[in-house]
Amino acid sequence: MKKKLLSNWPLKIASLLFAFCLWLIVINVEDPTNTQTFTNVSVKFENTEILTEQNLIYEVLENTDLVKSITVYGPRSVVAQLKDEDIIAKADFNKLTDDNTIPIEFYTTSRYNADITRIRGSINTVKLNIENEKTIRLILHVNAVGEVAEGYMLGNMIPDQNQIIVVGAESVINTIDKAVAEVDVTDATAGIATYADVKLYDKEGNLVQSDAIKQRVTSVRVAVEVLATKSVPLSYTVMGTPANGYMATGEVVSDPAAVLLAGASSVLNNISRIEIPAEELNITGQSENMITIVNIKDYLPGNVSLADSGFNGRAAVTVYIEPTITRTFRINSNQVKVSNVPDGFTAAFENDKELLEIVLTGLTTTINQINADDIIGYVDMRDVKEEGNITRWRKGTYETTVQFTFPEDIKTEQPAKVGIVLEEVEE
Repeated sequence: MKKKLLSNWPLKIASLLFAFCLWLIVINVEDPTNTQTFTNVSVKFENTEILTEQNLIYEVLENTDLVKSITVYGPRSVVAQLKDEDIIAKADFNKLTDDNTIPIEFYTTSRYNADITRIRGSINTVKLNIENEKTIRLILHVNAVGEVAEGYMLGNMIPDQNQIIVVGAESVINTIDKAVAEVDVTDATAGIATYADVKLYDKEGNLVQSDAIKQRVTSVRVAVEVLATKSVPLSYTVMGTPANGYMATGEVVSDPAAVLLAGASSVLNNISRIEIPAEELNITGQSENMITIVNIKDYLPGNVSLADSGFNGRAAVTVYIEPTITRTFRINSNQVKVSNVPDGFTAAFENDKELLEIVLTGLTTTINQINADDIIGYVDMRDVKEEGNITRWRKGTYETTVQFTFPEDIKTEQPAKVGIVLEEVEE
């Protein structure tokens, strides 16, 4: 008999199934108490206007507006159906205590609340810091973050509003020094239009963040101008005549000699230099170096500005002026070339061995570089004919002035006269 029982497996399985069904029946009839835990449940606040009507503001301390765990006790059949949205944690500001805490009430949605035996949270009170409310109005600054592409610079940065209002706990508001909208301009080569977050900073430049701050504007639209840059030289023109016995050397020195401009690429491409008019450098009557200050900004083309913020736009300009000297040079008549001799005639100097005197005035350095043997003069017979109103050439002697080609800073004080003898060519 014992052997039959031990070997009757179908009977054993049937017994197990019967026992399980019997257990289910007991459970469904008895419905024993069970628990379920819910995590990170936010506390809902009610009647907060009790503080706001008194111009008070609150700040939740120690994250006590978030219950990390809530355990619900009740019949297994009820607890098993609960979902996160069925769990409610509430703090009523009507129940605010003298030590600025509010008890947290726990309950479930109405369809389950009657069946729940107990609800227990990991914390039971909300802790608050309560202060007077303060409102301030701040000028909004715009800061660029990063660097624009090489060859470009930042122009104007304009937000769509220049002030913001901040409301909050007095102790926190008193630490705020400025409001800043930050725009990333890294490698920018064109204008930027974007929304930027508004951040609050204290006097030490530390970011001010607090739940006790109510910022009415958290972001603004900012237009950032990105300009091309180009370095161009300054070009000067001098006018006037220095005092008698003095002459401009032609050297004009400017500090700076070039300026960095900012503007649209299409505009800068057409600018090769900044020309300063002669009226700025009038050396009339000067007997020493002329030193003056020129405001470069007055001569910038339209839609162009100076790119260097550290440069005030004023250039120191020096026009160099030196005393002149006068020297007499003697040259042989064979150093004078005659051109355009009339047909049928020959031309020769009245005195082939004649020494011609030339009196020159100029700067010392220039005059001292002149060698009498290197001086070449010329006579153009066409000029002789025009000056003498000659209608027909005849043999004879014609007196004229020898012309020389010297640099502009050398003046011929005494003309050199020669006689040109024309002879008819014998057939």
